[in-house]
Amino acid sequence: MKTNHCKKCGKEIVADKKICENCRKKRNEKWNKVGTSVITIAGTALLGVVTKNKIK
Repeated sequence: MKTNHCKKCGKEIVADKKICENCRKKRNEKWNKVGTSVITIAGTALLGVVTKNKIK
């Protein structure tokens, strides 16, 4: 069985993967946090616009 090394941490992994499961999970968690933040900011801005239009 051929092995490869993770590009981020250097851990030995199977040949058809580029990064290990731990690095993949960390990356996904980071991007989920960023996505949640963007959605929250967009929702707050939209709510502000709707509220401003109702006040007029």
